[in-house]
Amino acid sequence: MGTDRSMLQASEAYQLIVAVVIAPLIIRSLRSIDLPGTRPIVVGISAMAAAFIFTVIEGFYAPELFNTLEHAMYAVSGVAFLWSAIDGAVYWFSRGGERG
Repeated sequence: MGTDRSMLQASEAYQLIVAVVIAPLIIRSLRSIDLPGTRPIVVGISAMAAAFIFTVIEGFYAPELFNTLEHAMYAVSGVAFLWSAIDGAVYWFSRGGERG
């Protein structure tokens, strides 16, 4: 009853385009911004791009390994984005930002 994963699905193709075209452009733009929290965003976007690539690879080679790597990269990106949010909040409040 398993599904045939040897074909690239449309959503995976879009994710692959994001991973190899759009993610590097976003990362290059973020490197020019001088605010706290941009480094973790770069890590998060890089991890998500890797997860998108692993999603495609798992359809063709070592599905268990690349599925595990895909989900590990999603976890890394989540932690990185949380880290960025905390850095941004600390920066905001240290500069006198409103507290809710």
